[in-house]
Amino acid sequence: MGAADEIGMLALPADPGRFADFCVVTDLESLACEQVYCGGQLVAQEGKLTAPVAPNTRLRQALPRVKLPGRMEPAHFAIPAPPGRPAVVRVAQALANIVNREVHEELPVRDGALVVDPTAGYTRVAAMDRFGQGRKALGVLKGFDLKRGALAVSYSFDCANLVVVGANDADMALALNRMAELGGGFVVAEEGRIVAELPLEVGGGISEAPVEDLAARVTAVQDAVRRLGFALENPLVATMTLTFSAVPSLRIRERGLIQVRTGRPVSLFVSPRDERG
Repeated sequence: MGAADEIGMLALPADPGRFADFCVVTDLESLACEQVYCGGQLVAQEGKLTAPVAPNTRLRQALPRVKLPGRMEPAHFAIPAPPGRPAVVRVAQALANIVNREVHEELPVRDGALVVDPTAGYTRVAAMDRFGQGRKALGVLKGFDLKRGALAVSYSFDCANLVVVGANDADMALALNRMAELGGGFVVAEEGRIVAELPLEVGGGISEAPVEDLAARVTAVQDAVRRLGFALENPLVATMTLTFSAVPSLRIRERGLIQVRTGRPVSLFVSPRDERG
């Protein structure tokens, strides 16, 4: 690349002026780093930083804050349905943290809206764009087993949608609104109050907190969701991958549901023709 006189080697003291990033290890099996050099300078020794890390002040400018189209209300998560009879809907039934399968189940309708009952094992999900443009899709999950509360995340695979899952509409709205106040992050709401949060203030996907604080907050968020009844192994991974259109089977994006096996958008409601097919 024409940079051989600047980078790419460890030079002898008689040949100074080159840049290098490298580690000094004492054991090639454990790869325990005794020293870390960056740009030719010693920055860490025996597991501790020896040089300050300057913040990247341009990150916040390059990665805008998460925005909502306005304050979210519980009514924004109602799913309109034809009145007078139960509706057959596509449900994403979780098989593991990432993989689900599409099942068709009959759910009741009350006052012109679909009833998503957490006591029957159903969880409501919404995916929204992160730019405040108001694109939103609603769906139904099974296997998450949230008995109460809601979890909102501002980082998701592979489209960076906002995603919120919940047992009730009020906590879903509360979690999303708090996320917007933080500029992005993970937020857990329960019975009208915020019980855990992790701000991701840079673009909704990066935290500037020390890694120790970040690890503690991730654990606190995961534990808070588990106390809501969450049944899968990893609440954050399971929620962030609901948009991931590279794995089976039924995924949700801000424009609607996608059946991964066919690569086609599908309706939440199953028509008689779908059932025959």
